[in-house]
Amino acid sequence: MAAETWWELAPVLEHHHYWHQKEKFLLDSDRYAHWTMFAVTGGKFEYDILGCRGSAKLAELVLCPPETDFGRRVTEPLSFHFLAFSFIGADGAKVMELPGLDGYKLEVVDTQRLFNTFGHLRSAVMSSGPWARPWADHLLKDLWKQVAYEGLQSAPAGLNQGGPRFPDDPVMDLAGRIIQEEACTPLSLGRLAERLGLTPVQLTRRYKAVFGVSPSEHVLELRMRHACSLLTGTTFSLETIAEACGYETGFYLSRIFTRKMGMSPSAYRKAYRI
Repeated sequence: MAAETWWELAPVLEHHHYWHQKEKFLLDSDRYAHWTMFAVTGGKFEYDILGCRGSAKLAELVLCPPETDFGRRVTEPLSFHFLAFSFIGADGAKVMELPGLDGYKLEVVDTQRLFNTFGHLRSAVMSSGPWARPWADHLLKDLWKQVAYEGLQSAPAGLNQGGPRFPDDPVMDLAGRIIQEEACTPLSLGRLAERLGLTPVQLTRRYKAVFGVSPSEHVLELRMRHACSLLTGTTFSLETIAEACGYETGFYLSRIFTRKMGMSPSAYRKAYRI
């Protein structure tokens, strides 16, 4: 079986810390047992990883492989999330290299979404609640998916320039638009496949080839995002939110939300209400 490419892997959180306006690293170079990411929320620093040199600022992520010298120097007081994590391959072994990934700086296009993730990570690292670590792990996975999605779509600097991009598939473009617009309705993937002249299996296979996730996974992600927004931005009841997200009952939404987010809707609302 072919080796998994970087966008097919999901990180598993090991450690997470947040540093605010750090003026100097204690060591000019260090190495870690796990994959590490410096996700910059302010300031600037220079890095040197296996001879690859550069600088990173707000909304840029620097990734360092395990057991690799990570040279770094603060050039402007630096605020950043330090994330240590592992990748587990299909064979159950830890992944030490990311096939298809070119470079160590990852740039994010949708900064509004990124900053929202940063805010939730900050809340997680400051909490001692039992939900904090599962929530941070989910946020890390979500961040990795965002990087993968944007990278495969447009291949910005720092990502795999020679890797696959979205194929020219107008039917899947239409499927993506429909799901984006109708995810929070009682959307049936069977009926969607029929509308597109496909079987459900064909729809799932082609959609995943284009977007990296299945249609059902995409729908779930959009519904959870909308539920989070309504929980923190309104006083709507859970039943009302469930209906607005395409679910029949608040009880069912609560089960799905808790499994996906690692905490109940009420706990999420209490922790993140704006």
